[in-house]
Amino acid sequence: MLQRMNGYTNVHPMQLPSRTAIPLNAPPLLSCRCFSRTTASAFNTSSIQQHSRTNASDEPQKASDLTFQQAIQSLQVGAKTMNPLTYLSSLSRTMECCKNASESSFFTILDHRCLMEQRVKFWDSSCCSKSCPPSLRQPIRSKTLLAHSINQRKMSQALQLPIIDLSSDDRLSTANLIRQACVDHGFFYIVNHGLEEELLKKVLEQSKMFFSLPVEEKMKLAVKNHRGYTGMYQEKLDPSLSAKGDSKESFYIGPQTENHLNQWPSEEDLPSWRSTMEAYHKKVLSAGTKVISLIALALNLDEDFFEKLGALNDPLAFIRLLHYPEDMDSTEEETYGASAHSDYGMITLLLTDGVPGLQVCREKSKQPQLWEDVPSISGALIVNIGDMMERWTNCLFRSTLHRVVPAGEERYSVAFFLDADKDCIVECLESCCSESCPPRFPPIRSSDYLQERFRVTATASIEDYLL
Repeated sequence: MLQRMNGYTNVHPMQLPSRTAIPLNAPPLLSCRCFSRTTASAFNTSSIQQHSRTNASDEPQKASDLTFQQAIQSLQVGAKTMNPLTYLSSLSRTMECCKNASESSFFTILDHRCLMEQRVKFWDSSCCSKSCPPSLRQPIRSKTLLAHSINQRKMSQALQLPIIDLSSDDRLSTANLIRQACVDHGFFYIVNHGLEEELLKKVLEQSKMFFSLPVEEKMKLAVKNHRGYTGMYQEKLDPSLSAKGDSKESFYIGPQTENHLNQWPSEEDLPSWRSTMEAYHKKVLSAGTKVISLIALALNLDEDFFEKLGALNDPLAFIRLLHYPEDMDSTEEETYGASAHSDYGMITLLLTDGVPGLQVCREKSKQPQLWEDVPSISGALIVNIGDMMERWTNCLFRSTLHRVVPAGEERYSVAFFLDADKDCIVECLESCCSESCPPRFPPIRSSDYLQERFRVTATASIEDYLL
């Protein structure tokens, strides 16, 4: 992302914490793609990298500390001589070079207030002309420019999840793969799920068309009975955050058995919208049901166990179209597209447009939390375990904490929540508890659990979310 940022800026590097003693209180600097890049030589990343290589074998930690000191010296020069975008890029490279340094050393670099709350301006009469127009179509925050670099430090490489082939004839082997995935990650991919690529593309296209409508048109379909449109900040999945809400808008579509409760855009505006969503709901429900039967096998149960239990009599099967805007509120330091949460029901099947942003934290209670990217795979759906399944299995299968972070561009996804019938009682399975491992949760009615979770996370009236 940083390599593409060759447009225009008018930014103030802000002063570093006193412990680094690096003067960044210089006057505003202007830069554009016409400017000379010779000042970038002041930041000599190659010498830092070379220093790391020559010392890594004998004294790795000492080498990291020395590397850190060299980085600081280079940043002292760069802060005075570089244009801001080159400086931001150099800062990113410094983070990468010093990734083996101590946490305190790394976050000294991170504490550079180059994560400025100001927008990076892309037009200034002093640095553009007809022959040199702005190269960026929209303003973008410098806070977003470094999001990728910061996340790379806070998390490891992209998570390698199992890929489950739903068309496989070897159901027992497939069930074993799912069991391992649910124990280790709580997430996995499914392929050959029965949803054609053309339908997946059409669903995302129709979703984009709806969210591009004027706000007043979308608000005509405001959420009722847990169906319809929810606007920006109407939900805060992590109630502990100080932000006013999550930076996303969404649209719920409920079970087709209660289709009279669903709300639909005007056919004049979106003629193919309803038929596309109904076709997707039918096929993704079928895929979800197959996954549930494999999960039953993975638990050494009959594959129709959850059907006999009544969980799939009239499942609470909801589509949620999601739109995460490119531009987030700069006044909110803790704004996420979706703040950290676990899903509430049995399983979730997720379709994405390929834009990154989804992250998982496998150890909820571990500090500091380690967040890992979940990359998109073309044609595959991402499946994750929800709280109900975790309760049924007495935490054998994990309902993993996850979130959506800013990606610097718009992101669209379609979540399908497959939750148990309203009246189904969720209680620990006999095969998942013993005298030494008693049930961790009391029995609870499916709808009671869901309603309580909606009550905690909704920032609007809870009455609109009643099932």
